[in-house]
Amino acid sequence: MLPKYHVYFGLLASIAVYFISGSINALIFFFASVFIDTDHYMAFVFKEKNWSLKKSYYYWKDEHYPYDELMVFHTIEIWFLLLIIGLTIKPVLFLLAGMLYHELFDIYDMNKRKLYDTRTISLFAWSIRNFK
Repeated sequence: MLPKYHVYFGLLASIAVYFISGSINALIFFFASVFIDTDHYMAFVFKEKNWSLKKSYYYWKDEHYPYDELMVFHTIEIWFLLLIIGLTIKPVLFLLAGMLYHELFDIYDMNKRKLYDTRTISLFAWSIRNFK
């Protein structure tokens, strides 16, 4: 899904979070729902050795889909770690909630475009496949 849609939907949900839990948690939720995709940029820089944000955007938008690319913030292990931390630091739960909210829209978009099994969901499984 394009970043602008994550911004729109993240903003709408953040308004609800604001009324339920206040401005700080709403900002954390919004930040997480949008900037979880920084892992796409990190993967682009690592793979292409290019720091251009614009080229990264078009790389993922037009040319490639992250078939078995490691998108570390989109993995179960990271979410589980955030859940454990969030049990003691409540704002981290809003970070996790924003990331999972974002992921729901990614899953919807991948399903709509029939891109089944295109994204790595587990850091552990990706490591086994890629470090033989």
